[in-house]
Amino acid sequence: MDIFIQDNPIESSNEDFLGRDTYTKKLAKDINEWKGGDTALVIALYGEWGSGKSSLINLTLNDIDKKNINVIQFNPWVFSETDNLLNRFIRELMIGLGGKIGPNKDIVKKLEYYLELLAIVPQKTELKTVLNNGILILALLGITVPQTIQFITRFPEILGKGLQAGVILCFSIILIHHIVIKIVSFLRVSSRYSEKSVSGLKREIKKLLKNKKLLIIIDDIDRLTKQEIRQIFKIIRVNADFSNTMYLLAFDRDVVEKNLEVQDNISGRDYLEKIVQVNFTLPIISNDKIHNYLWEEMLVIFHSLPGQIYDDYFNDMSYFSSIFDSGFKGFFRTIRDVKRYLNSLKFNISHLVQDNIIEVNPIDFSAIEVLRVFEPQCYSFMVTSKNIFFLAKMSLSQNENGHSLYKEHIKFVDKYFDKLVNEKNKAHLGKLLFELFPQIKEHHYFHGYNQRLRICSDETLFDSYFNFIPGGSEEEIGVFEIHQASIISGDYILLSQFLEKYKRNNSFYKFSKKMLNALVESDMFEEKHFGNIIHVLLDSFVDIPQRNIVSFEASVDFILSSLIYEFLKKKGGFDGDFQELKNAFDKTKSIYAPICFLDFIDKYEKLSDSYLRIPIEMVRELKWLSIKKICSRKHALLKEKNTIFILACWRKWDNASEDYKQYICGLLDDNGSFFEFLYKFKIEDVELFGSGTYGKFNFYSLIEIYDLESIKQKIIALKENEIIYAMHKSIIDLFLENCDKNHSVFPEL
Repeated sequence: MDIFIQDNPIESSNEDFLGRDTYTKKLAKDINEWKGGDTALVIALYGEWGSGKSSLINLTLNDIDKKNINVIQFNPWVFSETDNLLNRFIRELMIGLGGKIGPNKDIVKKLEYYLELLAIVPQKTELKTVLNNGILILALLGITVPQTIQFITRFPEILGKGLQAGVILCFSIILIHHIVIKIVSFLRVSSRYSEKSVSGLKREIKKLLKNKKLLIIIDDIDRLTKQEIRQIFKIIRVNADFSNTMYLLAFDRDVVEKNLEVQDNISGRDYLEKIVQVNFTLPIISNDKIHNYLWEEMLVIFHSLPGQIYDDYFNDMSYFSSIFDSGFKGFFRTIRDVKRYLNSLKFNISHLVQDNIIEVNPIDFSAIEVLRVFEPQCYSFMVTSKNIFFLAKMSLSQNENGHSLYKEHIKFVDKYFDKLVNEKNKAHLGKLLFELFPQIKEHHYFHGYNQRLRICSDETLFDSYFNFIPGGSEEEIGVFEIHQASIISGDYILLSQFLEKYKRNNSFYKFSKKMLNALVESDMFEEKHFGNIIHVLLDSFVDIPQRNIVSFEASVDFILSSLIYEFLKKKGGFDGDFQELKNAFDKTKSIYAPICFLDFIDKYEKLSDSYLRIPIEMVRELKWLSIKKICSRKHALLKEKNTIFILACWRKWDNASEDYKQYICGLLDDNGSFFEFLYKFKIEDVELFGSGTYGKFNFYSLIEIYDLESIKQKIIALKENEIIYAMHKSIIDLFLENCDKNHSVFPEL
């Protein structure tokens, strides 16, 4: 696949998918049948930039009778700002007619004479230069204009100052040497053609052209500067009396009319009408033709993406059609718009593909690329204001005031976009954004948006659409990395080492969230590896890096439990997989992981009927396995980060069994273990306005584990020991100062 689509004019009717061939054949026929005349015929082809004027000219040239018509193509844009356009125009005529040894050598020779005579006529700029240089010379002499006459009358006296005059004379010659050369050239040429004038030579050229038809094509006039546009039309006007000559001009009429000089109350349009005898406007290309071309070429790009990407996103064309028919296609008005966009899309989407995996939804990405190409200010605003597009998701639990705040934000966005967007694209932009971000219009968030990597689903995924880096930035996790995990998911050691890497660089939480999204949205992981994956995930609970949890953000424990649950749901049931789950529980190195997962089941299976129900008998047996694991490793419980949670579940699930009571009594009997246990309930809390921290005691959790009064009496007794009190004064005082307060979950009730 070529990297870029060439934005070159078409050369043949085989490339003409716009159906202009009939039109160009008619134009070529009219040119071929033109009988000629004593003066030139000027034809103008009007069309906006990018509308296909050059292509239409090429198609027309294919049917021109070149045996009887000499075609000369002059592109002033090639020579602009570097050459005298009149000089280049005449030379292009000479080349087009075959040069000095061609069949039109007589005409070429006359044109050469004509060019030499034109070249020696001083231009306005040259006369201005002479005048300015003359004033400079007088200034060097210290002479003002009123003193000039007096200077002339005293010339003999001044002449006496020979050295000074000599220096000034030499400097003056340097300043006006090109004018001196021009005069010498004039004398030389006039000695050769003393009997001819410019007008005389033109008459001779005109006479020679009576037996030869010329078609002079001048394209890209609207690309020139104001001065160059005026010069081109001056050239045409000066040479409009050449017989049997046709000029075919192509330009944007509005651009040229604005740049033509207004003289003697003559507007640019009037000036143009005095030169152009025949004009026609480029045939209008229907929007349907442009949009059909765009559709087909986009599918070519999407088909070229590696692997199963096309099948994954385009087997069902409904979403692509809804995006395309919203505001998307309205941004394209010319074929040049289409080609410009396709090149950008093809190049940029390639950055988001790694080993047959794409990091974004290609349909959404194609829509965002439209904004980048045609509305760059709007695109930049989106990059820096992504939160606006997720307000509906953030405000689901808000009250009426929250809803009002949301509506105010939307008004702000609408007002801001109104200032940024081109007037002709405003309606298209609104429709496209509503299709990309349904929550803006409908003020609700549907979890199905997470599917298919939609831009509206996740703030992190949103960044991927703008950074052209997997996952949005180098710190984020991409789909490619989840795919790597799926490849090695059947190997316990490799998968464990792979996850350990994300623990070390503190990105395990992000990886787990991305993996959960991928599991819900796709079949990336093979079912035969689910048992091994669950085992690795349970072991991942060990040494999970601590992180600050933002309000309403799920903990990593919750994400891992959700992952295990989703893998079990993918199985479609538990009847045949109970043993596999039991094996994972038995093999895991973590005491906490199985308990955390079962607590997740207890809480979240009650939330919705959509959850897959685990049989009660299975849950009971899994809890028994977990208690068995606790009992086998009682000596290590105080070293666990989640000792309090483990003990609370043990007591609840085992109905405060003798094993449990014996363990707690053992803690109370050993002072070292008792204080290690007690410190587990101390919480460092942040003071109001973040001015510092202070200690709190988690009485609520302690009550779930053991009798508060028994603990209190134990601490009072230990306080009597001065050595022990000195060693543990902070925790003893914290407990005793607060133990008689209300320790319900909601004290204010």
